[in-house]
Amino acid sequence: MPDASALVAHYLQEEPAMCDLLITICRPNIWRKAFSRLSNYSGTAVFSRPALPIRKLLSILLAILVGLLAASTARADGIIPDRNNQVIIQGQFSDPAPKFLLIFSAKPLRDSHGRLLTSLIYADLAKFRLSYECLVIKVYGKKKTASGRIDYFFGTSADADKPWNNGSDFHWKDWAKYSPDIWDNLCIIALPESKREPEIAANRINKVTIRRGGNLLYDSRATQSYPNKKPIKAAFKPIDLNTHGGASPVLNLAEHMARFRNDYYELNNNPILTMAYANLGQTSKKKYVTRRCINWCSKFCSYLYRRNGIMTPDPNRVDVYWKNMREFFERNGKVYTAREVSSWSNQKKISLIKPGSFVSILVGNSTHSIMFTTWVMESDKPITKYVGISGNNKKMVWAHRPLALPTNVQLGKMTAEKLREYDQKVFFGVPAK
Repeated sequence: MPDASALVAHYLQEEPAMCDLLITICRPNIWRKAFSRLSNYSGTAVFSRPALPIRKLLSILLAILVGLLAASTARADGIIPDRNNQVIIQGQFSDPAPKFLLIFSAKPLRDSHGRLLTSLIYADLAKFRLSYECLVIKVYGKKKTASGRIDYFFGTSADADKPWNNGSDFHWKDWAKYSPDIWDNLCIIALPESKREPEIAANRINKVTIRRGGNLLYDSRATQSYPNKKPIKAAFKPIDLNTHGGASPVLNLAEHMARFRNDYYELNNNPILTMAYANLGQTSKKKYVTRRCINWCSKFCSYLYRRNGIMTPDPNRVDVYWKNMREFFERNGKVYTAREVSSWSNQKKISLIKPGSFVSILVGNSTHSIMFTTWVMESDKPITKYVGISGNNKKMVWAHRPLALPTNVQLGKMTAEKLREYDQKVFFGVPAK
């Protein structure tokens, strides 16, 4: 997608009679940038050329407006409102359930000594200020279930009429104003009713689940990893919500969330995958590429590699897609076709296809780029599936369900020409050691 100011500059260059009209209808920052792009623009001289016929004038105007509209709708920040954006709090609560402050932050919240924040003086609660990297949302007024569970949703799929979604306290659209990493960390505080009533009618929190866009960011109830069901420990020590000595306890989940991603998704502390899964549910492609684009799955992969010292094509300089990613791994690693990999023994698959490898697959007639995470292991059976993570999947960074290697039946239906094309586009790229 071309930059809006570049689009305007092009038409100003070719059709200067549009200038007066554009200055009237365009946002000032757009036409200021446009004029700055004109190499031969010299004050009012550009207006001295003959006027255009009205039909041509209108057609140019329509083209510009379409471009500007496309540029404005290319944003995909914040949350996707009809997906499952959810915080579940479960514990032992009296009636009515307490109000909670949910503090979302791009970085872990720490105290003045650099330690994770675990308590706050009640008077200091008022000192929280909204910032680009920290968002405080108050949730309240929902009944708990018999098991002490309360579900809070963000967006329009549920709780659309609640104050933290409808604009009374906060509007779900305003998530887009904050850091794309705002869901990386969460703190929970039970809020006293007033300064005169510092004690709250509650006991303790013992379970929390967090989802963004349907992606599981944390679940203290989990006891097995995904996809191979290895035992994990995700629970935290139940926290007493009542104030003590005037201080309100803070359930700081920063370390729990980081450990959960590593253990639940079987990352084994791989630095590329650790960074990839820290972006689960991410909707802002602008974090990974500053150039305008529609598809950004390969850009997401290249961003991860470059941040980890593997200098794949720069998405801010060139259009990154399966072909130049393949060319990179042919020069700086190994490329194996999916057809070849499907014929290997289990030992060879595990040995040669490493976590953090690049995978190009076909979805219909289009390619899609994925970061390989791990093989799906079935006792005494050939490995036929794997899991991974990708950008631009369901408009976000998404953790995939198991993906299948090609089968002999599937490959047998292809002509020789189709197989050659398939082998070019469907492959594993393994970075050099």
